[in-house]
Amino acid sequence: MGITKKAFLLIQLIIITTIFSVGKLESEEILETDIDGSIINNDRNSIDYPFDFSKEGINSSNNNRFIIISEDSILIKKDKQDEVIEIGTTKQLFIDDYIIESTFNISKVLNQGKKTQQPIIVSDMPWEKDVYLYGSVLKESGLFKMWYHVTSPDNKSYICYATSIDGLTWEKPNLGVFTFNQNTNNNIIMEGIENYSIIRNPDTLDYRTYLLYGYNANTRSYETRWSADGVSYFYLIATHLFNNIYGDVCNMFYDYFQNEFVATYKMPSGGIYYYKREFYNATTTDLVHFTNGIKMETITDSLDIQTVPGTRRTDCYGMGIFPYEGVYIGFDWIFYINNYNNGAGTHSGKIDVHLVFSRDLRRQWQRTERKAIIQLGDSNEWDSGMIFTAGMPLIENNEVWMYYGGFDGPHKGIRSGKIGLAKWRLDGFTSLNNNDVNEGIIETKALMFTGTNLAINTNSSKPGAYTKVELLDIDGFVIPGFSKNDCTPITSNDVRKIVSWGTRNDLTFLQNTAVKIKFYTSNSEFYAFQFENNTISHIPVLADRDDNNSINIVSDSENNSLFVNGVTEISTISIYNLEGRLISKQKSSNQQAIINTESYTPGIYLIVIDGAKASTCRKYLKQ
Repeated sequence: MGITKKAFLLIQLIIITTIFSVGKLESEEILETDIDGSIINNDRNSIDYPFDFSKEGINSSNNNRFIIISEDSILIKKDKQDEVIEIGTTKQLFIDDYIIESTFNISKVLNQGKKTQQPIIVSDMPWEKDVYLYGSVLKESGLFKMWYHVTSPDNKSYICYATSIDGLTWEKPNLGVFTFNQNTNNNIIMEGIENYSIIRNPDTLDYRTYLLYGYNANTRSYETRWSADGVSYFYLIATHLFNNIYGDVCNMFYDYFQNEFVATYKMPSGGIYYYKREFYNATTTDLVHFTNGIKMETITDSLDIQTVPGTRRTDCYGMGIFPYEGVYIGFDWIFYINNYNNGAGTHSGKIDVHLVFSRDLRRQWQRTERKAIIQLGDSNEWDSGMIFTAGMPLIENNEVWMYYGGFDGPHKGIRSGKIGLAKWRLDGFTSLNNNDVNEGIIETKALMFTGTNLAINTNSSKPGAYTKVELLDIDGFVIPGFSKNDCTPITSNDVRKIVSWGTRNDLTFLQNTAVKIKFYTSNSEFYAFQFENNTISHIPVLADRDDNNSINIVSDSENNSLFVNGVTEISTISIYNLEGRLISKQKSSNQQAIINTESYTPGIYLIVIDGAKASTCRKYLKQ
């Protein structure tokens, strides 16, 4: 008597206890089926997946889960949590090999920033002898704002302010807040604070909207200040933060991963004559009480001496740090010292910028490559001697913009300073490249995600170039329907291209399942990938749901922002459009959050606030 494929598959399932891959069966286990033949677990629960023929069950002897993908195949979801990296919906960069299992015919490349040919800000005011950027650049309500450093003709230090519509052409407005030569018609904010960061406070819109953290040369101390507008007045919060009289260069950023502020500061060792520059970081939530500083290791080492002829030692001169897609990235200013026997004040040499990164922030820092991420200019150019950077970059038009200060001479040499701009494509600091007619392969470690679609950032636009993607189970067997041959080749240059396998791109059925990914690429540059959460089918469109009526949401149309307060627990705040596409996501902090809506097109959006104990869904009309 004949037997159907479905019947044969059910016979196989009756003898399962341990299944290691698609179609590979061993030992004995009895699993029940319901009346229509679908598999149920011992608790008689059944889970439907996007395909009508997909059912999930649990092997009770070893807790391995399985899915019937089709009438011919079984996908096993093995319980190997200790071997799996949980990435959720976080974008994965190739800055290191954290998620990479193996590569073939692939080169990892550090991509140097593309600099503007000419400086964008120069010394053209009576109070400006040199201009450079230890400071900050923000974009708010369509306006670029820059706080930059000025050395005056009489060697005083000023914080100055400039604005721009396009980020390239800048104006220096008369602020009327500081008197210079008996006149307030200038763009000076204050005097004496050096090497500062000015950042937006994520939790308020009042007099504490802007935070300044810097080194006060007059009191010889690190301090924090508040300001309502970032211009008119900065109220002192705390001073003498780290009991350190030998300082200057510092940086601060808000860590959205941990919901706290992170400050870096210089704490030299070796006494005033040897003076080795070393950097520490500390965290705070109130900007008054900081954790004990922890030394940031391996920022520079002895191998750097070999890169510049005549170098006797290298120091980290400073570093801007920012959280970016699951890692902490730093722009490390490496000082190539050619003289250090006569004290810190006589140290001379060039300074360039290297990309460093850390996954734990506090201690260990690494480099993708021992090469400048922003190249010093040629000997006759304005940035040939030293480069310093803003504390963090901006994301603009699918590019990363980093403003920097450049000098045409070395430290302790004759020089003049100007400000320029370096750009990368989005996620473009590093890439995995194949520049060959022979195909390259990248295979990830076992990953667990929570998104619905796989998006990749790649340039596969050259003649004959392509990128294809294959999904594997935890043992390396191809998941049926998601092979390289099933994949629609990507042949474009796109920072966010959704991967499809024929008509399929919804990967919801693989959420929280250990999978590996194989990328096949030819003559392409591959920058990043991300499992995006692009649908909210579980939330009825236009339906309010409010399990926490203490939450208050106020729209600030003038500043293109939403102010959320009354959040009684740390919650995820997500914004969706009416097509169900995720527009933004962030965590609340101190029971509040500010959401920038500048890039939103007019229309109705859903604000979804999810906490461990309660959830809220509200409508928002963008005018």
